[in-house]
Amino acid sequence: MRAAAIWLVMAALKPTLPQGSALRFVGLAYFGVIAWCLIVTKLQQKYQYKTMGNFTALSDSKLAQFGETLKRCPEGTLEALNLYRETGAVDALNTFLIGCIHRHTEPEYQSLLDGQNSAVSFIDDLGIDSMTMMEIVMMAEECLEIQIDNQDLTKIGTVGDLSEFLKSR
Repeated sequence: MRAAAIWLVMAALKPTLPQGSALRFVGLAYFGVIAWCLIVTKLQQKYQYKTMGNFTALSDSKLAQFGETLKRCPEGTLEALNLYRETGAVDALNTFLIGCIHRHTEPEYQSLLDGQNSAVSFIDDLGIDSMTMMEIVMMAEECLEIQIDNQDLTKIGTVGDLSEFLKSR
């Protein structure tokens, strides 16, 4: 609102001030600073919303939707998702992720996901191919309501990498 008012004043003054006028320069610089401050404020608000714990529980319709998405995941995956969405608890996020990965892993590799699993490699240890990795990522994106860039995916090689990446979002 403030930036729009300044812009209107500058637009009104533009014809009356000479091209190289110091007043015109100062006015335009002030407008630029105000616009920049507004942009930074909006970004900070968005960032704080994601990191400062403004979490909300899933609605009944979302629970049903995600229950359908996670129906072949181990028991407790949906509850962990809801707990993470409510509180932002990192343990709940890890439980949710392990559940999603567990669903897409062959039975002979699933024991690797129990206990300390941050160093477990998707390709080398779990035998997950690129298509399966995309399914895991799409499931996480849908349930966490985030977007993961393909460029970021190249940096994710282990269960711990994925967990750290999602915690930073």
